[in-house]
Amino acid sequence: TGIVVTGKKAGTTARKIVITFKNKKTKKTTNLTTKVVVKAVEQKPEEEKLTMTAAVKGVKTIEVNFNKTIASPDAVKVTVKKGTAARDCKATVDGSKITLAMEAKLTAGTYTVSVEGVDTAAMTADVVVEKDETLTSFEISDYLVAKSVTDTTTGSIKYAALNQYGEKMSSTQPTATCSFGSDVTIEKAATATKEGVISVKNINTTLA
Repeated sequence: TGIVVTGKKAGTTARKIVITFKNKKTKKTTNLTTKVVVKAVEQKPEEEKLTMTAAVKGVKTIEVNFNKTIASPDAVKVTVKKGTAARDCKATVDGSKITLAMEAKLTAGTYTVSVEGVDTAAMTADVVVEKDETLTSFEISDYLVAKSVTDTTTGSIKYAALNQYGEKMSSTQPTATCSFGSDVTIEKAATATKEGVISVKNINTTLA
C-alpha cells in the first residue's frame, strides 16, 4: 500500500525513479516508473567511547577521570595494585571523577588502577610515581611575630616544608639565616600537619 524511498541524496522536489517488483512464486518482474520525493536517512551519531585516565595528585592521592559522568556511583569498585600487591584506598565519586585517598604514601614505581561498575567491563589505567616523597621547597610566612610588646628584638616566623606535590611534609631541622637578626634557630620542626617555627633573636633595635 505504500513505499518509503530513502537515500543519501534527499530533496524537496519529486524525482523520477524506477521500482522493480519481483513475484517470489513466478519469478516474474514488473517495473513501475513514478515520481517520488526522497527522504533523508536518519544518521544516528556514534556514541562517544568511554575513556579513563589516572594521575597522581599527592603523596597519598590518585585522581581518576572519565569523559562521561558516572551513572551509578554506588556500584563503583576500585582496586589499586603495585605489582601484585593490593594497596588500601578510599574512593570518592564526584561526577566524572574518582578521588582515591591512599592509606599509605605512594612510593616510586607503577601503580595499576582498576575500576568496576562504570562500564560493562572493568577499566584499568597505570600511573607512574617517579620518586618517593621528596622535600622540594620551604614556604615561609611573610610576617614576623614579636615575642612581646616590650621584647621586640626577639621574634618568630612560621614555615612549612613542601613535597613535590606542594603538600606539607615532615622535615629534619633545616638551617635558617636572616639579615636582621644574629641568632637564628629552628624552634619547632615542620610536620605534615603543623607548621614549624623559626626563632630570631638579637633583631636590630632600629628594625625592632
